[in-house]
Amino acid sequence: MRCLVTTFLRQNAKHLLNRHLWYLTAEMVPLALFSHHVPETERKALADALLNVKQPSLQTSLNRSGAVGVSQNALPSPSA
Repeated sequence: MRCLVTTFLRQNAKHLLNRHLWYLTAEMVPLALFSHHVPETERKALADALLNVKQPSLQTSLNRSGAVGVSQNALPSPSA
């Protein structure tokens, strides 16, 4: 019986946590740097990790219509 209750609680807890994952996106992570609820040691570790993230090689930008375009400087030059 105890195993059945534990399994039930574990599944429900996992389901409840998964419902809140939608707002934990990469864009939201830097906000933790400004939270007083996050210990300073964790904020420092987060900042160090963010600074070590490799940027993609292609640079993208939005044009006036809102479409994403690739910068001409990011494209390889044609070989002759």
